[in-house]
Amino acid sequence: MRRAVRTLGTDDIAEIVHNYNGRAFGFASRNFYVAFLAALEVEQNAESYFGAVEKATPKDEVVVTLPHYVPVSVLEKTYGVPRDELKKANPALMAPIWKGSKYVPKGFELRLPLADSGKSPEQLLAAIPRSARYQSQRPDQFHKVKRGEALSLIAQRYNTTVTELVAWNNLKSRNRIRIGQVLRLPQDVNRVAVQ
Repeated sequence: MRRAVRTLGTDDIAEIVHNYNGRAFGFASRNFYVAFLAALEVEQNAESYFGAVEKATPKDEVVVTLPHYVPVSVLEKTYGVPRDELKKANPALMAPIWKGSKYVPKGFELRLPLADSGKSPEQLLAAIPRSARYQSQRPDQFHKVKRGEALSLIAQRYNTTVTELVAWNNLKSRNRIRIGQVLRLPQDVNRVAVQ
């Protein structure tokens, strides 16, 4: 946007959208910026659009930056917070973490609904058992497709479903894989697969 403003000598969004042709200013950029401005306008002038707005009170929570990779089950047990509450407070964490097949990442700012506990973030971090602190993420598992294999056979071998294999690998078709293709396996598959 700065480059567009400099090039055209205006900050009028309508003129920029219609007249600017920068190589990094494609369809998505044009639409995103306009949508962002619209959202900003509504947020800053909510009462003129919706009438009296009652804003939600801030949640009582503590934010802890994890210095290690930690299983979600350990956080659940250590802090006595049910998984569904942790999930609600931390929507950025993806399904493999909630299934227990990946750890909560190092550096993640974990939100805990414990503001009334009186404990500092440092005390909360110290409560995580040393044996549950990992220096690296759980590695992904893969399968290289061999002649005569179909997704159904691979799914059966690793005790998963064709649907999961399609989802994990962003496959366009459940009927089309090729010899030598490397498939990512769901993290909770049985690693000792039947050969």
